[in-house]
Amino acid sequence: MAPFGRTVVIKASTSDDELGQVAFEVELQPVGTAFTGLRTHPTQLSFGPAGVTRSITLDDLPSGSYHWQIRAVDAQLQPSLWVSYGGNSESVADFQVTATIAVPPNAPF
Repeated sequence: MAPFGRTVVIKASTSDDELGQVAFEVELQPVGTAFTGLRTHPTQLSFGPAGVTRSITLDDLPSGSYHWQIRAVDAQLQPSLWVSYGGNSESVADFQVTATIAVPPNAPF
């Protein structure tokens, strides 16, 4: 049996004064854990044109309440400041994950 419902997709767009390529980094922490200023999902930086909406997929998240922040990185690897999502207190969840177990239709209980 495999859990499902543990994937979150974050979408964002930004501008770059030099009109260059931009990637995003995300830091995700459980509520109650302070941000460290380091990306938590070590994906390859995927650069694309500024102003285009990009997606970052966060897979295999355990059940829990989370807060997150994002920053842009340009092609010269110069990061922006981190921006916390939601405009709410960091002690309040930006989203929650409740993983469930997929049970085949004819599985015995």
